[in-house]
Amino acid sequence: MGSDRPGRPHIVHVAPRDLVGRPRPSAPPSAALLPGAVAALALLAVVVPVPDDWALAFGTAHWMVRVFAAAAVAVLAWGLASPNAAVVAALLAALGAISGFGEYLSDDPSGRDTAPLAAGLCCTAATLLCLPLVKRTDPWLGLDTAPLRSGRALRRRARRLGVLALVGALLGGLLGTGAFLFAYERRTEYGPKPPHTESQPVPDAERDKGAAEEDADLPRTLAREAWHRTFPNPVGLSVCGDGRRDADRETYGTGDAAGIRGTLVSVESASPGSAVFGLDAATGRSRWRFTVRDPGGVQQVAVSEGCAVLVIHGVWLTVLDSYDGSVRGRSELPGTGMLGQPDRWRFITSAAQGDHPPQVVTLPAAQLAYVGSPGSGVLAVDRKDAAIVGRVAERDSYCRYLVHQGSPGDPGTLVISGCAEGQFSVLDLAEPPRADSSLDLPPLLAGRRIELTVPPPRACVEGWTATSLDVTHRRVLTVEDECGSGRTWVGDIGLEYGRTAPVTWTSAPVVPSTSAVPPGRPGIVSGLNAVLLLPAPDGIRLIGRDERKGHDLYRLRKGETASSIVAFTPPQVDIYREAYFLVLTDAGRIGLLRQEFAETRSRTRLVEQGDLKAPQVPCPGTGTLWRDRASGTVLAVCGRTSTTVRALRP
Repeated sequence: MGSDRPGRPHIVHVAPRDLVGRPRPSAPPSAALLPGAVAALALLAVVVPVPDDWALAFGTAHWMVRVFAAAAVAVLAWGLASPNAAVVAALLAALGAISGFGEYLSDDPSGRDTAPLAAGLCCTAATLLCLPLVKRTDPWLGLDTAPLRSGRALRRRARRLGVLALVGALLGGLLGTGAFLFAYERRTEYGPKPPHTESQPVPDAERDKGAAEEDADLPRTLAREAWHRTFPNPVGLSVCGDGRRDADRETYGTGDAAGIRGTLVSVESASPGSAVFGLDAATGRSRWRFTVRDPGGVQQVAVSEGCAVLVIHGVWLTVLDSYDGSVRGRSELPGTGMLGQPDRWRFITSAAQGDHPPQVVTLPAAQLAYVGSPGSGVLAVDRKDAAIVGRVAERDSYCRYLVHQGSPGDPGTLVISGCAEGQFSVLDLAEPPRADSSLDLPPLLAGRRIELTVPPPRACVEGWTATSLDVTHRRVLTVEDECGSGRTWVGDIGLEYGRTAPVTWTSAPVVPSTSAVPPGRPGIVSGLNAVLLLPAPDGIRLIGRDERKGHDLYRLRKGETASSIVAFTPPQVDIYREAYFLVLTDAGRIGLLRQEFAETRSRTRLVEQGDLKAPQVPCPGTGTLWRDRASGTVLAVCGRTSTTVRALRP
């Protein structure tokens, strides 16, 4: 240290030197790319800007992620990207990445927001880019080596560093955009995937081949077996007109007269997944196929009149047109169960399905269908397009539901059991209200009448549940082994306003083999004058309006037991004066019965119309009959898990 003037020291600047004594150079200008990129990535994690059409699916990151990212930028700027500042900024960015990934992974897998994942990726990239800054020991501007009198060189270097920092910010923005795109693609992967399905409908040129113009007449004989086949799963029959032309006529007032066709529907395995397929009920020939390629395949199928086949697969419900197999619509079923798995949705029918519901069930012709799950309650679904139009207020997860719909426009009556021991309730539903787009859930279905709580018969034990019902005539019918040793109970529950009379219960013996009616298929039918026909050990029991004394018994041939009764209405028949039934016995005989008014306790009687001379194949306890009114074909179904179908024709 020296002095040119007395009393004033002369400061000599010595450039930093390396280990061998050479002057240490300033930081290379390209290093200025790193602070700019880190700042851009961290700011993207703070702001998370996305296009408007992404906003609903993208969501927002937690405030903690944004705080850590903003703090990293602030520390790096305050410390002028020094090594110490880079260390703190890297730690803050790493904490932001951990927070973002943690929020993303803890979200519901069925609908994860992807903003936390995008913010976590940006913070991770910022952390990695801070590492070279931590190791940097060279000065940014090189003030120790640049002559103080040379301001031009200093300004040139500062401008160069600023441009490189801006370029680094742009590169960081590109990295952040890539992170956003990657995160948005994960929204499809981890959210509800669109189902992997394949639809093979009937070609337009073949849609109407074999369709009938009107219902078939009364069968005189069923001596010819048109076809037979064994299916690995249950089957269902849908008889309806051309759904497409029906819809045109209803909506626009146009369209030709629709043909009538019967379609037999079942499910079979596919590799991978499973397939729903439709056969011509008259010929047994394949018409259409709907394949679900997802590993879970098809959970349950509901077959109904009105050309609707409803399919639950994964978290989706798809409606097919049974006439040609085309897809009418699809909806996502809400809710998740334990361990993030989707709720176990099943169709609600008029018969209990037990702990192991069948893969195929039948539904009546109605606008609405109902699905239920223990975790999410009951939803109403429009069969035209699979739209979810209403829901029933949530109840206990132990509740079990049955539903009856007396006509296509009837919203239905729910019978709810299992919520409280020793009783069940009846809820007569109203039309679903208009959906409110501001609600996340469909609107609640209101009751047309006050919900009724109905006590069970005195002989029944606690925990009694209804297993089948018919509330068309204000009755609930149950079949319960624990309730009177396999007897059928009939109760008049009086749904009218101001009910004051107690519930009247009566019982009738039920056939032991049919006391466990095949799931989803109630074994009791309604006949003329609201008389109920029940299979009995010694024939068919008729229960009139006065249950206590309005019983009659129609005896079949000696040793025969009714296995299945099916009602049908032939053309040109006065439904107010007579009704017709086909009866299948355990021995395999098929008979035709006519119900008419008579002076009996039930006010009606059954009259045999002759033996239809069908080939007899015994099917004790599991036999069911269906009639294709389009072709007059009668389907004799035998079995529960694997099903054998015989198609009988005149």
